[in-house]
Amino acid sequence: MNAQNRRAGFTLLEIIVAMSIFAIVAVLTLGMLKRSAETASMDLIQTHTENQVQEAVDSIVRDLKETSPALCTFANFNDAQGRAQTAICFPTARARASGAFQTESMGVISGRPVWQGAVVYAIGPDGVIFKYVDYSARAYTGPLYVSAVTANDITVCMPDGTVTAVFSRVNRPAAGGPQTAVPLQGRFRQLAAQMSRTTCWNCSTEFIPMPPGFTCPTCAQAGAGAIQLTVSSEIEHRTSQLSGTNVITTLTNEALSRNQN
Repeated sequence: MNAQNRRAGFTLLEIIVAMSIFAIVAVLTLGMLKRSAETASMDLIQTHTENQVQEAVDSIVRDLKETSPALCTFANFNDAQGRAQTAICFPTARARASGAFQTESMGVISGRPVWQGAVVYAIGPDGVIFKYVDYSARAYTGPLYVSAVTANDITVCMPDGTVTAVFSRVNRPAAGGPQTAVPLQGRFRQLAAQMSRTTCWNCSTEFIPMPPGFTCPTCAQAGAGAIQLTVSSEIEHRTSQLSGTNVITTLTNEALSRNQN
């Protein structure tokens, strides 16, 4: 009877082996579930970041297409991390109150734009890209220039060096004042722009990268080139195996404005 009872049960060694196998399977299963959750979370964050970069590019390109390339200028500077950045400066014909595009003959497609304000796109110290606009009355007979970018301010000058606007990079403009500062959604690592190698849209002459306002040597068309815009964002990797590394999302687009007024 005792011999039969001993044969019907499990030995201590068998129980230990079974528990060890169960523990190994459980650890492997939990590890797989953790990696799957981390991957899903990282994919979601990456998709959100890509959407933010796309929206930032679309916003800047939309404004560049409405301005005059002959009046658009770039200013290169380095941020606190030593990365090359670009401040983009150009006039806008969008009215402050209504947001409508203002022309000399409203409703006429060929009407010349009536410039309403000076726009500067630049990345801030905290990685936010701001659209700064100054609506002070001025004559847009020539391009405006970003003459200096410091940790605190962005200075905009007329062609003769006269300071026409100073945007604060650390404080929001006062309500009701002539300036606005609108942040683009997201955190970014770089905003860069340059004239890309392209062809004149008017006569198809090919030319090398030139600053905005470049005049085609063949047809004398001003601002004939496209503007190459690059926006990138950086996020920390969320998976355990790649902890401490970052994922960089970069999007480059070209804006070509045929508005030569």
